[in-house]
Amino acid sequence: MRQFGLAMMMMGLVACGTSTPAAAPAAGSGSAEALQKAAPTPAAAAPAAAAAPQPAEGSAEPAKGLGFGRTPPEQAAGTTEHYGWAFTVAGPAMPISTAIEACVPSGKVCRIAAKVSGVCQNKGCWMTLTAPELKQEVRVKFKDYAFFMPKNAMGGKVDIEGVLTEREMPQDEAQHYADDAAKAGEAPRKVTGPVKAYQIMATGADLSLVK
Repeated sequence: MRQFGLAMMMMGLVACGTSTPAAAPAAGSGSAEALQKAAPTPAAAAPAAAAAPQPAEGSAEPAKGLGFGRTPPEQAAGTTEHYGWAFTVAGPAMPISTAIEACVPSGKVCRIAAKVSGVCQNKGCWMTLTAPELKQEVRVKFKDYAFFMPKNAMGGKVDIEGVLTEREMPQDEAQHYADDAAKAGEAPRKVTGPVKAYQIMATGADLSLVK
């Protein structure tokens, strides 16, 4: 009977969990290895930012000056300003007579120095150039109709870059330019018949106005 009671007491001790349990980890504790496995790494949390695309070498267009998309304000006397795209031809500008011989047959881009004899009084969308050695003016248009010159450019000196060509201008076109050139209150010059003309399709121009 005594042995039976001892056996029952031992079974009760085991059932109640009197054996010492493993100690619970303190709050915020734990092995560094376990914490690293549990927490997401920065690479897993967010993908790496893609590198910004870079323009291909030589693909950027030349820098721009004044007059793009609208008529620029009148230029101050005694200043030099650049209109249109930056120059791409190195070296000094050549006289119109030299450019006619060197650039018209080849169709290459050249830089020309001349005096401004006229400018569109509506929006500055064309100019005319003159030189002592020429009997006629050289008309200037601007590539893609993208930029314009100030209306007070007449009388200034210009260093202009573009393609110089020779053409026969129809009478109605020549008359249109004559109408545009006339200032308010003045009668436009009358044009009769087609006009042989030199024309520059310009991409950029330095305009200098004297005081």
